[in-house]
Amino acid sequence: MEFRIELIPGVLDFTSWRLFYLICSVPSLLAFIAFLFFPESPKFLMSRGRTDEALEAFERIYMVNTGKPAHTYPV
Repeated sequence: MEFRIELIPGVLDFTSWRLFYLICSVPSLLAFIAFLFFPESPKFLMSRGRTDEALEAFERIYMVNTGKPAHTYPV
């Protein structure tokens, strides 16, 4: 049995192997999109001398982990 849909007749066919590639690429695409929203690590920021940004990252981590406001972060 062959799966085939003609998207542009005579030019582009959507076949079973293209469907397989599409399905296999979805996790990578989702990971790439999620990666865009992740902040830099505090270790990286501190190694670059960006300590204020590192402190903000630590405060965000503190807020997520404890549920407390950022101003209560014990520095």
